[in-house]
Amino acid sequence: MLTNASRHWLRLRRVLAVSVGGILVSGSLHSQPAVAADEPVPWIRDTGVIPLTATTTAGGATARMPDGSTRMWLVVSGAPAYLAEIDPVQRRLVKAHPLGARAQGGWGVDVARDGTVYAATYGAGELYRLAWGAAKAENLGAPTPDTSFLWQVDTTPDGVACTGTFEGARPGVLPPAHLACWSPRTGQWRDYGTFGDHNTYVRSTAVVGNTAYIGTGSVKKEMWAVNLATGKKWQIAVPDKVPDGTGFTYEMDADHRYVYVRWSPGGGYVYDTLRGRWTGSLGAYSGQSVSSQDAKGEVYLVSGDRLSRYDVRKDTLTPTGFATGGSRGVERVLDPGSGRTLVVGALSDGRMWQYDPATDTGSLDYVEGLAGTPVTPRAMAVGPDGKVYQGGYFSGGLSSYDPATGAWWFRGFPKQAEGMVTHAGKLYLGTYTGADIFAYDPAAPWSTSNPRPVFSLRDHAQSRPWAMESAGRYLAVGTQPDYGKLGGDLALYDPADDSLHRYPGLVTDQSITALTYAGGVLYGGTMVYGGNGSTPTQTTAKVFAFDVASGTKLWEAEPLPGERAISGLTVDAEGHLWGITAGKLFELDPATRETVRTHEVAPFDWSSVSEWNPLAAKVRFDASDGQLYVTARGRFHRLDPQAFTDSAPPGTAGAQLVSHPDGDKYWISGQHLYRSRWY
Repeated sequence: MLTNASRHWLRLRRVLAVSVGGILVSGSLHSQPAVAADEPVPWIRDTGVIPLTATTTAGGATARMPDGSTRMWLVVSGAPAYLAEIDPVQRRLVKAHPLGARAQGGWGVDVARDGTVYAATYGAGELYRLAWGAAKAENLGAPTPDTSFLWQVDTTPDGVACTGTFEGARPGVLPPAHLACWSPRTGQWRDYGTFGDHNTYVRSTAVVGNTAYIGTGSVKKEMWAVNLATGKKWQIAVPDKVPDGTGFTYEMDADHRYVYVRWSPGGGYVYDTLRGRWTGSLGAYSGQSVSSQDAKGEVYLVSGDRLSRYDVRKDTLTPTGFATGGSRGVERVLDPGSGRTLVVGALSDGRMWQYDPATDTGSLDYVEGLAGTPVTPRAMAVGPDGKVYQGGYFSGGLSSYDPATGAWWFRGFPKQAEGMVTHAGKLYLGTYTGADIFAYDPAAPWSTSNPRPVFSLRDHAQSRPWAMESAGRYLAVGTQPDYGKLGGDLALYDPADDSLHRYPGLVTDQSITALTYAGGVLYGGTMVYGGNGSTPTQTTAKVFAFDVASGTKLWEAEPLPGERAISGLTVDAEGHLWGITAGKLFELDPATRETVRTHEVAPFDWSSVSEWNPLAAKVRFDASDGQLYVTARGRFHRLDPQAFTDSAPPGTAGAQLVSHPDGDKYWISGQHLYRSRWY
């Protein structure tokens, strides 16, 4: 029998064949024959569904259910997500419970004492509950109008579900985050309010008795307690060894009177709620969940990727002989077949592990029947082999389309690529988090060392490598900083000698979101926004010129006052620079640093924006036909640079944009890759 996820995938395989404005549009998922050399132009072709899929399980919980069985519950991310009910002993899927169409995944999962499962989702920030024995999960809605992401969820002894928010749906300045609880008795949310304007994330939640403990970020790592009856709040001082500065009180779990807390950065600590003090250290605690406490006062948790026993009375952490790598749904379970106690847990990629304390051995394997889901395409580039590559959002993955044969290719890759570019015969992938850069050689077999890591800007508080460009001998990378921080880096990497040159702060308090290279000069575009949770100090995005040979910035300019981000750059045949913001195109003369002309491709109001993703808006100049190819505000355009007349079919949907060396243009619409030929 097909699962809902399978049906969704099959629907995406249907062939589309329509005519738009006299330009042929056709396609399917299957391989297309090579394009005939004499095929009439222009045309636009839907090449099919981009085959990015993954099994991503961000949150999970394991519990004994009312009928005596033990179940592990994992939310599998996708479009839409589903709640997986798993037998953790047999390591098999029992049932997939679909969530709503707007649920993209779930970071928080908890099981109440009566067996009700709660899943806190992201996408629309809605809470779902699955009562034990219910036919389907119920959508309880979002706690506030501006909620876009719910984080961890935990329940009180009487079944009230408490969770923290991220208010990303609000236009303009990012509002502070809330703690909110949903009561099964009243069927209503209770909003406990915010924890200071600087705390835009309530990132972690744990409940002990009638008190909720919450962790915040990203500007400050704070911990608070809230009396759920009275609403009274008080702040709890973090352990002295947790470093000051930006980051998160990242994850929590509670067992009896103890709260286990992970800071990022900062490690793990144990808080005794009865005594009101910190009583233990967990080292490199992996977070999310600990097992229930046994008669000896020991719990199982993951520290330094190794399953460990922690004695809460003696504050002793004893590693087992099993390295797990994942800490979702950690719990003791009884194997009814052997009568032995096992410890189980899961990783973020859908695999789960079992550990036998009697033998000090463990095993890790995929869950039988756990299906992957489609992943939203993220970054795109033409590889050194001429194939068009795409990376996936959140769950990663890498796919490619071969223009010569129409064939698709896919491999699992556990990193989210924010940027891609071909340089010196390799495809370089710039990934989040930590601005980790990988090199992939399509001519070599895919393996654990291909793609291989080449450098990282993680230690320099950089996070998203949006901009990547081949700049002579160097691979150039422009970044957005980590959460709560301002100021991106420019990095130049030379694969010939594996050297890295880093240039931080080239434009004050701005991230680098676009790069293009011509005549020994690297041109960069910026945005005023930093890492999520930061507050911009600048009001206008800049363009800068950087001399690669000397490693010096030549100049910077403000091409369009009030425009807060430059998402794409290209150089025309006259050496003029063209850029796209969110919806405005500009031409800049590098000799005078003056803006020559502007054109509004699509209206956009920056006052409604608190953060920006520059991937959707791109511009490419094609010297062969002298035209500008643009994606902006979800549309594809082919513009004459003199009159700005648009020769693309009206309403052609598109985001992202790459230009193939053969002249064909590619863009993404939804889950589909489109290919076009104009001359």
